[in-house]
Amino acid sequence: MADIRKLRNDANSLLATGINPTDHKNAEKISNQAQVEETIAQAELISNGNKTFVDMYLDWLKDGVKRKDGNAEIKRSFEKDVLPDLRNVPVKELSEKK
Repeated sequence: MADIRKLRNDANSLLATGINPTDHKNAEKISNQAQVEETIAQAELISNGNKTFVDMYLDWLKDGVKRKDGNAEIKRSFEKDVLPDLRNVPVKELSEKK
């Protein structure tokens, strides 16, 4: 019963200041959801920074490029020329010189 009274008093306080309690509650929900989405985005960014070159290459083949030959030429050239040197290098360590 004390919790219900507290909620009622909080709602009355908001009304006294001209704020609709329902709108205030919805705004808090939206704010909380935005914080959750930001946390997820940051975690994904960190995760992507820890991926190796081959992880990013495979993601790119899966979602980023679609050629008529089924990406056969891309796969051939990467397997021959790129992956032997960069396969396990973390993407965040890549530069022009590596």
